[in-house]
Amino acid sequence: MTGLGPNELRALLTDLGTADFGAWRHADVVAACTALGWEVSRDQLPRCETAAVPGVVRGAYLTENWDRRHGGDSEMMQIYLCAAAIAPEDFRDYLAVATEVWGEPSLYGGNGDTFVRWRRRFTTKQLEVNRAGDLTVRVFATEAWEGWDYRSWEWGEGLGEVPYTWIGENNHPSLLGCYFGGRLVHSWDELAEALTMTLRDIHFGMRVLGDGAATPFSDNAVITLRTADPVENDNRWLQLSQGRDELIMLIAANGQPEAVMAGHGLALDGYGAWARELAPGPESAETAARLAVTLLRDFGFEAPAQVRSEYFRNNSPYHRFTLHCVGVEPSREQ
Repeated sequence: MTGLGPNELRALLTDLGTADFGAWRHADVVAACTALGWEVSRDQLPRCETAAVPGVVRGAYLTENWDRRHGGDSEMMQIYLCAAAIAPEDFRDYLAVATEVWGEPSLYGGNGDTFVRWRRRFTTKQLEVNRAGDLTVRVFATEAWEGWDYRSWEWGEGLGEVPYTWIGENNHPSLLGCYFGGRLVHSWDELAEALTMTLRDIHFGMRVLGDGAATPFSDNAVITLRTADPVENDNRWLQLSQGRDELIMLIAANGQPEAVMAGHGLALDGYGAWARELAPGPESAETAARLAVTLLRDFGFEAPAQVRSEYFRNNSPYHRFTLHCVGVEPSREQ
């Protein structure tokens, strides 16, 4: 670990919790940083300034609101800094400090990294960690940030631009009126990418935040892909079951040749379905996602639009767990 330890982080979060960013005008943000003892200077990056923060791995970046036409009146978007470099599993120690200082989180989520958010009307705070162990503290203008999130879904840009792949929340009152978007794909390659991102983020979130109780079932997020137009006896479906310690693919025994299934590493389980278990991790997520797409095409689906999704999470630690980047429409039963 380098940078701030959990106890040192407490002082930084306390200061940020009491800082007044006003209406997120440039003058408001600079004044708040100055009151914190940070010296703000213009950086070489466009629309960005920096501030030296004692003890952290990398100082603070202050970025402008780059789309003020839709992001409200705020001139500035956010302040963020890398507070420490940690083992990702140590994130919970820092989260406990943040919860002590900032209160119960509004929501949890994943978007390549794992984040926990404290949403408020004007200013939202966030603690996040990536797979390399960079612990980031982020404070942003709520309206500007969420406006950008909304347009990221609406504009249908590359999958790498989606704001989150999953959200976990416990009916926090700060989420009243909050909108969560989603992304559909238009090609098989995009579907493989979307599924890969989703599985990776679910697994990393379980590593970092922990999972639910192990009884009566382990905490697995289960995604089912099936036909968009079901007819009687159409059992073309497959499941991807992502847990902290396992990734399992299940496929209906629907007449596919045994040699083909075996060639994909699948074997009949005790319930008559084809099954393959992979060790969890980023590479396995991609392997499972690409195999899922191959099998869907083998089932006779001509495009992702002919596929629908369902999902649930066994023993979820959240009151509500939602997926936003599976890539295909949810089924009517979801």
